[in-house]
Amino acid sequence: MDAFSKPLLISEIYLAVCGEGSEIGLPAVFVRTSGCNMRCAGWPCDTPYASVAPQGEMMTPEEVCQRVLSFRCPRVFITGGEPLLWREQVAKIASELHSRGLWVMIQSNGSIYAPEVFQHCSFVSLDYKTPSSGEESCADVIAQTVQNHQRVQVKFPVADENDLLFAISRSQELAAYGGVELVLQPVNRVGEDSTLDLLAKLKWLQEEVLRRGCFQFRVLPQMHVLVHGGAARGV
Repeated sequence: MDAFSKPLLISEIYLAVCGEGSEIGLPAVFVRTSGCNMRCAGWPCDTPYASVAPQGEMMTPEEVCQRVLSFRCPRVFITGGEPLLWREQVAKIASELHSRGLWVMIQSNGSIYAPEVFQHCSFVSLDYKTPSSGEESCADVIAQTVQNHQRVQVKFPVADENDLLFAISRSQELAAYGGVELVLQPVNRVGEDSTLDLLAKLKWLQEEVLRRGCFQFRVLPQMHVLVHGGAARGV
């Protein structure tokens, strides 16, 4: 079966304003695949319906592309779950949409190197799992991606000082490759953190970055969580 006709599990496709990372504030179509290879036991996943309990609809890459193009938006963000579990189909989606002139970004958890996908992406965004998550990203995968692709962002979710120290150490290793965009964002404990809690974490993180002179980072919130709440879907 041709990869363009080979289905993958899609949790949702929707139009929204991006709420995190250096692309914050940009309107885009979000394609969320379902299924993930990580189980971040240290804090609850904010999209359990696409990870620990995957839900969705089987769609072909062709159907996904048609749905995305129907929104007439010039950007598409492919996220999950972990979209690279469907790397063959996602490569077809990224290639087709890129060939149609769309700005394509992929968000991954930093555990899978997929150059056949990344070559069709304008921007690659990788999470670097911090100790509080209970999971580990692959340092070699992240290093390879940073070295071999033009625009790469690495995001560190920070819950405490230990996470921050981890992010500082890893950022120093990545600095050797040059050009990588580094982001810190407070961990959102879904169902536990109020808006005031998240703002307090953001304030603490900003103050720590300034106090320590960690000027290589952007410190950003998850804006969609502040605006819509942690449990909202399609935002």
